[in-house]
Amino acid sequence: MMRKVFWLLSLLFVAIATPQEAVDWSSLVEKYSPAVVTLVAADATDIVQGSGFLISSDGKIVTNFHVIEGKPMLLARRQDGSFLNILQVLAIDRENDLAVLQAEGRNLPFLPLGDSEAVKVGEAICVIGSPFALEGSVSTGVISAVRELRGGRKLLQITAPVSKGSSGSPVFNRKGEVIGVVSFFLSEGQNINFAVPVNTLKALLEKMRKGGPLTVPLDPVSLLNEALQVAKSIEIALRRSWALEDIAEAMAKAGMWEQALQVAESIEIALDRSSALSSVAEAMAKAGVREQALWKQALQVAKSIEDAYLRSSALRSVAEAMAKAGMLEQALQAAKSIEDALDRSLALSSVAEAMAKAGKWEQALQVAKSIEEAGFRETALKCAAKAMAKAGKWEQALQAAKSIEDASWRSLALEDIAKAMAKAGVREQALWEQALQAAKSIEGAGERSWALRSVAEAMAEAGVREQALQVAKSIEGAGDRSSALSFVAEAMVKAGMKEEAQRVFQQALQVATRSIKDALFRSEALRSVAEAMAEAGVREQALWKQALQAAKSIEIALFRSWALSSVAEAMAKAGMKEEAQRVFQQALQAAKSIEDEEKRSLALSSVAEAMAEAGMWEQALQVAKSIEGAGDRSSALSSVAEAMAKAGVREQALWKQALQVAKSIEDEEKRSWALRSVAEAMAEAGVREQALWEQALQAAKSIEDASWRSFALSSVAEAMAKAGKWEQALQVAGSIEDAYWRSSALRSVAEAMAKAGKWEQALQVARSIEDAYCRSSALVSIALAMLEKEGKGR
Repeated sequence: MMRKVFWLLSLLFVAIATPQEAVDWSSLVEKYSPAVVTLVAADATDIVQGSGFLISSDGKIVTNFHVIEGKPMLLARRQDGSFLNILQVLAIDRENDLAVLQAEGRNLPFLPLGDSEAVKVGEAICVIGSPFALEGSVSTGVISAVRELRGGRKLLQITAPVSKGSSGSPVFNRKGEVIGVVSFFLSEGQNINFAVPVNTLKALLEKMRKGGPLTVPLDPVSLLNEALQVAKSIEIALRRSWALEDIAEAMAKAGMWEQALQVAESIEIALDRSSALSSVAEAMAKAGVREQALWKQALQVAKSIEDAYLRSSALRSVAEAMAKAGMLEQALQAAKSIEDALDRSLALSSVAEAMAKAGKWEQALQVAKSIEEAGFRETALKCAAKAMAKAGKWEQALQAAKSIEDASWRSLALEDIAKAMAKAGVREQALWEQALQAAKSIEGAGERSWALRSVAEAMAEAGVREQALQVAKSIEGAGDRSSALSFVAEAMVKAGMKEEAQRVFQQALQVATRSIKDALFRSEALRSVAEAMAEAGVREQALWKQALQAAKSIEIALFRSWALSSVAEAMAKAGMKEEAQRVFQQALQAAKSIEDEEKRSLALSSVAEAMAEAGMWEQALQVAKSIEGAGDRSSALSSVAEAMAKAGVREQALWKQALQVAKSIEDEEKRSWALRSVAEAMAEAGVREQALWEQALQAAKSIEDASWRSFALSSVAEAMAKAGKWEQALQVAGSIEDAYWRSSALRSVAEAMAKAGKWEQALQVARSIEDAYCRSSALVSIALAMLEKEGKGR
């Protein structure tokens, strides 16, 4: 209960002592007690109890703010023993210690509100409440004083006895009207108790009626409970399942494990129930939950799924989550109980990996080797080897890798080990020799080349550069050899060995140019070498000339265009802007020379994207605009806009040009998607110029098809909200004809507001959404945004 003793220092004393007259309150008590409730408020560590009373037949309850403060879980118990579920907190007034709650229910009894301005000192009063959880307790007394506080606020001083748990009790006059709400008492005095005048409550209710800003104690748990009630009202089973799945996952992130599992279990559609259970189990694992009862409940939910395939999938998810949570033995037993061999193998693979990460090497290998499905057995052994390598158990890791039968998986396992060795800075020759021998022992030429490349790159990263160069040169596969040489050269540049690096880059280019016969692979190899040269800051004209000649030598125009674009982009990144411009023109010419329209559009799209990545925005937009195919033009424009946003481009002329390109797309579906991309990019780049947003809006409105127009307007509204243009976003969203897209747009606005920390506005928008699925989704998004803000998301 509140103990604002300091208030008494500001009181203007107007007390008048009068003898208490005898009044028979029995009829009033009998009539109005059913509308008085006991409130239970709880959080993860504490439970408090107070009183409250109903003021409407649809379940609005009044209590003190301090009763519910910081307590997300609320429940109201009526005097007949029934409970009312609290759906949400509608409003609070911290200063006056008032809170208005919304309970679930209809046709409920409620109390009439009187006029506290008409109260007279000395008049008889009655209080009904639940002191010390003693429901329906009645005490009587008089108004002993009306205390005026600073700022025009008032308190009623009463003599009716109140105790802990009486907070929120109604104070009645003889007419049966509520004239006050019990707030606090002075424990040092005798029957010196205080109530908030009912007119203060009426002012709060009027503010609610007019839709004014209310200080609501938003908390994720209350919002998720509200979302749950909305989700249950969704008529279409599929959408109801989707909404419940989202809520179960969000509840798990909020640490509401038991409720999350209950919601997951209530989902009708088995596939969604399995998916929800997987999300909850994953969140439990992430949070390190080890309570046996919760995991037992999760297993029961999984076992309750009728479909055998989905049941196996759900059990696998739970077993994997248990393993991640460190409950290895229980996870192993759960995995072994799975009917489907594929899911059983997957689960055992995850358990083996978890055991290896926990340092239980022998047990991990035993579990891995016991897996029936060969592919998953190899995966488990690879994961065990990787975990061993991360722990610095190099020899054991290499032995585990060697035990893998499949050449591809053995190659991948060696790659993991080599990377771990490089990261740890291992320089022992003997260990690298072991890794090298393991790579050389792989039968398949492609897999062997891959493994040797991985070892060479790792050696270079670990500073064993000379040996790395020798290994790179020995690789059979030209593509892998070229890639490994580039990596070694880049490592040499980082080590200050620029001259040596140039020679190695030259070798890499020669391999890419002369040894790779396939035009596509040659183009890709050139891209890799050029990117490595740019990353290393190579400026030597001779090397770039060699890369350019190699690109030009590619016979197929499409691949030639790709290769030239890659070289030009790399040149630009290396600071050679003028040279890059010339090479881009050559790439553009190669693209335009392609006769097939589809391939030509694809090539031009690649050139536009490469130009954008190189920061050549205007040229990129011009190329995008020249593309004939509507789909490729839309795709290219999206890529350019995304690159502009990533670079924080704010120039109006460029964004205006981007919007014009979008408007030029004939196909309404593609035009809608293009507008969406540009609008989202404008928001991400922080564009706030009203003229540009108006142009985007007009472009959306110009779409003839109602469905695509609604989609485009929804996209613009969403982007406006992300850019912080709340009012305009709401206006656009509200103007959308299609009910679903209108709801979807409002949901996006609410989510954007929540991400910006505008909780109350977000909640008001969310509650105004017509479509129940979108409304539930918006409430969940607000709750998740709050969890993220508070750092409570698990």
